[in-house]
Amino acid sequence: MNPRDDDPEFAERRPTLDDLRADYDDDFGRSRSPLAVAKRRLLVLGIVHIAIGILGGLWTLLLGAAFVAERLNGDCDVEEFLLIEAALLAALVLVVMVIAGGDAMIHRRRRWLAIFAAYTMAALSVPFFLFGIWALLLLNRPDVRREFARRPVQSQHDH
Repeated sequence: MNPRDDDPEFAERRPTLDDLRADYDDDFGRSRSPLAVAKRRLLVLGIVHIAIGILGGLWTLLLGAAFVAERLNGDCDVEEFLLIEAALLAALVLVVMVIAGGDAMIHRRRRWLAIFAAYTMAALSVPFFLFGIWALLLLNRPDVRREFARRPVQSQHDH
């Protein structure tokens, strides 16, 4: 018998099943190992990078269409038009790299691409800066580095 069971004050403070204070460490069946936590964080960051990349790509395409429409009206000289289109094409390439980096984070492959995407995200603007820094901090953790270093398991269909 537990000596604390005789203590009436302890019995009053003992958490019950419906006590929310006892749920602070519950993770609802998810593994709390550092590897599992790193995988979940990479998944979240990968999805964020892909979503922001898609939105940035759509915005870049919309700006490109607006500049083409402006050029058709004759409001823009050729040199300015080519410079703007080159900048939009470079932005589109960066957006594609951010999307590919998000995919690399999700699948834990091509760490260099994930890091490039994180630096690009950090360089874009203040709201995206936070996601980029978060990704850089996570990608440089030793447990996450090990995840990227692991060789993917080949299925029997790959042979």
